[in-house]
Amino acid sequence: MADRFNVLFPRVAPRSLVDPTGATRAAELARESIGTKSPSGLSFDDIIKGEVGGGRVRFSPDAQEKVRKLGIPMGPVEMDSLARGLEKAARSGGRECLLMGRQAAFVAHVPEREIISVIGPDELKDHVFTRIDSALLLDV
Repeated sequence: MADRFNVLFPRVAPRSLVDPTGATRAAELARESIGTKSPSGLSFDDIIKGEVGGGRVRFSPDAQEKVRKLGIPMGPVEMDSLARGLEKAARSGGRECLLMGRQAAFVAHVPEREIISVIGPDELKDHVFTRIDSALLLDV
């Protein structure tokens, strides 16, 4: 009876269900993606320098460094919230605006749409804000 099955199904080397050639392509894709973009397709530098949401929001070099130092996540949602806040401040005639978020406060020069200062939660307690003509609470 065993002979009958050998005729129908000749004995060959065991076959893998996984295609071994696919592994090299997956490894190649992984190497290409290391350190480049986030799952949203944007790197931190793209987000911090680029156009996201309602318009362009720029960060001064000092503000960029402070965001990195504090580890504040600045994804598309946060950038959109800042952009909407700057838009509201601009419509109200604001020039220097304090944007209060959950993780930090941002001081912005509204006409240039530029974040010029970032104040972390530990610094907010005794911080005095000067030269501010408008303030806005952000939803993020």
